[in-house]
Amino acid sequence: MTTIEVRNDSDKAVILPRHTPLGQIVKYEADDCFLANPDLIPRAGSSKANSRSSWIKSTFQNLLAATAAYHIMSSTTVEPEHLLQNGITVYGSTTTAITALTEVAARYPKLWEDNVNIANVPEEEWMEIPVLDNWQELYKPGQAKVYRLGTQDCGIVNEAFDKLHEQGRMIWTTQSTPFTYPCFVVWKNTPNGRKGRVVVDIRALNQITMPDAYPVPSQADILAAVQGVDFISTVD
Repeated sequence: MTTIEVRNDSDKAVILPRHTPLGQIVKYEADDCFLANPDLIPRAGSSKANSRSSWIKSTFQNLLAATAAYHIMSSTTVEPEHLLQNGITVYGSTTTAITALTEVAARYPKLWEDNVNIANVPEEEWMEIPVLDNWQELYKPGQAKVYRLGTQDCGIVNEAFDKLHEQGRMIWTTQSTPFTYPCFVVWKNTPNGRKGRVVVDIRALNQITMPDAYPVPSQADILAAVQGVDFISTVD
């Protein structure tokens, strides 16, 4: 495969900057798919005889368009940040969007307050992470190497951990523990400058955790579901 046909069927122009990634080619295990001859591509674009094949083609085009739009927006555009008086940061490129988000933030002020309160959950109801029966053979104490951090990165880590200690969300251990996980800092460019965020590397824990058979949606399905929407709400 040397080329892939990309067509814009909308009434809006889409500008593809140089070296813009359009997506990824993955193995598709659908029963209705087949290997197409490149010579048949022009005929497939004009044929409307088979409604089922047209539906499959339309779905694939929507997935490709959603993936391309996602990569284009993520690599070429940055939503402006606006800091409100109550400390909430809203993102929006138009006055209408900023006004709408500001009204929502003002309507529910309690949602944005960090009152440092922690739910008093009984210990028997704490969330547990099930590990494999032979986890002690797979996980060796001390195998996690400490990442070398510069002065600026160390300052970010200390600031984040000190805040967690003050809020009662992090405590020093008083006994030995077999689990150790290193941390590092990732930096993100924002309109207000570079911002550091502490990340804890728990890949060693993932290797000894019992796998979950819960199905995870593919990235293509997620992008297709949110195609054309104006706002996306996420809860972390």
